[in-house]
Amino acid sequence: MEPVVQQPSSKLYLIDASAPFFLEGYSGKTNWSKINFTELEDEGKVKKRTRREIRERFESYARRVSSLGYNAISLDDLAHVTKFGFYPKELKRKLKGYRKLYRDLLSICVAEGLRVFLNTDLMFHLAGLESVERGDERKTTQVIGMLCRGLRKTFERFPEVEGVIFRLGESDGLDVESEFKSRLMIMDPEAGNRLLREIQRVLRSEGRTMIVRTWTVGAYRVGDLMWNRDTFDRLFRGLAGPDFYVSMKYGDTDFFKYLELNPLFLRGPHQKLIELQARREYEGFGCFPSYVGFDYQRYRDQLEDVEQVRGMMVWCQTGGWSHFRNMTFVQHSSPWNELNTYACLRLFRDGWSAEDSVLGFCREVRPELNGEALLELVRDADRVIERLWYLPGYSSQSLYFRRVRVPPLLWVLWDTILVNHALRKVLRRLVHDREASIEDGYAQLETIRSMQERAPAAGLESEDFELQYDTFEILAIAREYFLAEDHRPAARRLEEKVEAYAARHPEGFLIELSFSPWNIRSAWLKALLRVFMRRSSTYRVVDRAALNVLTKVLYPIANRLHARKMPGMLRKQAMGIEVIFR
Repeated sequence: MEPVVQQPSSKLYLIDASAPFFLEGYSGKTNWSKINFTELEDEGKVKKRTRREIRERFESYARRVSSLGYNAISLDDLAHVTKFGFYPKELKRKLKGYRKLYRDLLSICVAEGLRVFLNTDLMFHLAGLESVERGDERKTTQVIGMLCRGLRKTFERFPEVEGVIFRLGESDGLDVESEFKSRLMIMDPEAGNRLLREIQRVLRSEGRTMIVRTWTVGAYRVGDLMWNRDTFDRLFRGLAGPDFYVSMKYGDTDFFKYLELNPLFLRGPHQKLIELQARREYEGFGCFPSYVGFDYQRYRDQLEDVEQVRGMMVWCQTGGWSHFRNMTFVQHSSPWNELNTYACLRLFRDGWSAEDSVLGFCREVRPELNGEALLELVRDADRVIERLWYLPGYSSQSLYFRRVRVPPLLWVLWDTILVNHALRKVLRRLVHDREASIEDGYAQLETIRSMQERAPAAGLESEDFELQYDTFEILAIAREYFLAEDHRPAARRLEEKVEAYAARHPEGFLIELSFSPWNIRSAWLKALLRVFMRRSSTYRVVDRAALNVLTKVLYPIANRLHARKMPGMLRKQAMGIEVIFR
């Protein structure tokens, strides 16, 4: 019996709409966390032909996601449709072009029955914001006042905009170039509560909806908002209402596997949205199958009776830094991204199972694919990712440092595989079933070969799995390097394999090898891990009394001493690793 699609409800089923803005010709590493507006501009403005191309792509995209059953779209970003009188003429002229473009895009959304929400950071660039970052309360009040005036003007200009999605715990990366480069503004929950109340007052008076994301990167006293119930309560005190949502990622860190459902979904009277990622930024960006259905069904079942959960926010294109182009529902669309985007809706809106979602995808979206054969492939792919992409002996552990949950994946960062002696030291300390882990890693390569052989039966090309096999083979050898008693044979094979891999897959994953010894005694490392890492989110006395402050002081010293041994991407991409020490 086929699943029955339920009638649409009043719940929000949001999806990001950044894919149509990434036009042909983008090259190199891209920050997929936000539209790269500077790439759209020519001689300081957005040309008519560019606006026309975006409009055409957006119309196709909106029609596609609406036909699937999504009822709302999130659009980057408030800064590019908000104009202030003190802006220079050149900037006003540029914003005029963007406002013309968004006028057309909003009309398309209305025609497709899609509610529109604008994304924004707290806060994008305004004069004097440097003082705000140092905690100047007077400047903060001025900036929020200007934001509120800008919101009123935007709603007047674009009445179709139903609400605003605020990101307060992350800002634009170090590698972002923009007039509106955002900076972290909220540093403690009490100040954040006051600011959000002021913004809510404006949105409520305008009849608009406010969505606040709890995603944070560990900076400042508000940096543990994702998982700390005290910070959560203090920030969101008095903000509940039918026009207010708290949007939360499913776990207590970024979009990884091996995460339990965030218990804050069960806390407070606030309406909640669960954030899901279809284009898996830590699992290949859609280069190979990484089906979310089995994990997301488990989260769905746990939230089944939670009335506060009133929908979801799906990121089908947004997230991460990489050179991979794999898009969603536009040119060069990845079938794996499409499958995940489809499954999110069927699971959370229609109550389907993970298996039925695969079969439905083949019926409704990709009829050229064989549903039963594809289901077996994604089952195997899920197991391979859990057991080789991740390392169960490490990934199943819950570890916390300062205000962040340590990622369950340390050796893959977006489009880069990291292999170095420091990781070897740490993983050998934390993983106990080393020989079994090495053997299991190599065993998973046989599963990928089997998937490749069965691909034609599912309607896929065998060659589609070559990149997956070769990449996972690198990871299997890297695991041996990390965990074996004698790491030298694996190190030699890695050097050979990486050279061949780069020649065979010039557009494949980047691999950073560094076998320079990290000279630290095992006893010292054991002591450091015991002091600085904890196995519960709850702060220990030593964390509150000393470590959260002490590490902030010690990091600059350690960075100066060991900066050359730290992968450059950790210092130059995103917000930089130093942000977690603020």
